[in-house]
Amino acid sequence: EERKYYVYTNHDNNNNNNYDDNDDLLQVVNAPTPANRFIERQVEMLLQEDSVITILDTFIKMELHKEENYSLCDAFKNTNICKNIISVIETQDQTDEVVRKACGFITRLTCKDKEFFTNQLATSDSIQAITDQMKIFLENEELQYYTCIAISNISCADFEENSIMEIFKNDTLKVISDVMKKYPENVDIQ
Repeated sequence: EERKYYVYTNHDNNNNNNYDDNDDLLQVVNAPTPANRFIERQVEMLLQEDSVITILDTFIKMELHKEENYSLCDAFKNTNICKNIISVIETQDQTDEVVRKACGFITRLTCKDKEFFTNQLATSDSIQAITDQMKIFLENEELQYYTCIAISNISCADFEENSIMEIFKNDTLKVISDVMKKYPENVDIQ
């Protein structure tokens, strides 16, 4: 699969580059920029147990949910971010802090994205991975808040007919219902 990397420029004329419709956006094919390589490396470091909290904190501080930072999401499109973030959540002995931060990052990544990241997460085992952790950390209201928001954003994906019911199986819906019953006063979970 050919990767495409995006960098900002002042439209320097260079024969190896193709300009996009955006005023300052330059699409560079097969030439990862230092920024893209940095993001790719950070995404891979998510899988290292000793760096996961630091990497998640870094990603969360990028504030991808803010309009002025939407373009940063492009740097994540050529990485394994969805696969790796789900791998982090699926780890059986994961701490509540890691799950909370991972879901917080998913929330920021998918906040304004209703196609790329939401579709990748919806077609992975993300909902099952998140609800498995919801069961484990049922007593952690803050974690439940972030998991519910992440699931809500993922559920906005462009589902094919009947595929949403394959993702939201009965046990998944029961976990979400149990969390809603556990925290009836928390409107963000409802």
